[in-house]
Amino acid sequence: MFGNKKDDADSGSDVDAEVARLAGLPLRELAAEVMRRGFGATTSPEWTGRPGTAAVDSLLTTMIPTAAALTPSRKQAAYDLIGEGVQQLEHASLVRLTYLDNIGGRLYTLTRAGQAALADNTVEQAL
Repeated sequence: MFGNKKDDADSGSDVDAEVARLAGLPLRELAAEVMRRGFGATTSPEWTGRPGTAAVDSLLTTMIPTAAALTPSRKQAAYDLIGEGVQQLEHASLVRLTYLDNIGGRLYTLTRAGQAALADNTVEQAL
């Protein structure tokens, strides 16, 4: 009545396929994709008010737009995967933790090195 079960199933399989694709990437390639898609100039989330700033939740939504509809366990698996990419970016000094709230939310911001890597299209080399 309120939705098409076939469409819901297709959407779930599309999300599963995208999560599987991301999980199959070498960590360096995953991090580069998170960097380009999540922190790129045109994809910075508007709610932060700061270009080049994102939380893992918003990165997840940017990379997998239908993630909000995932079951909790599937959403956690996708969240963890994106978090691994962010951790690689942080270890390479391309992003830095700029805010930690009282419920575990983390906000990351591009460093000057991260901005340069995006501008010069050298993210993979920086990793």
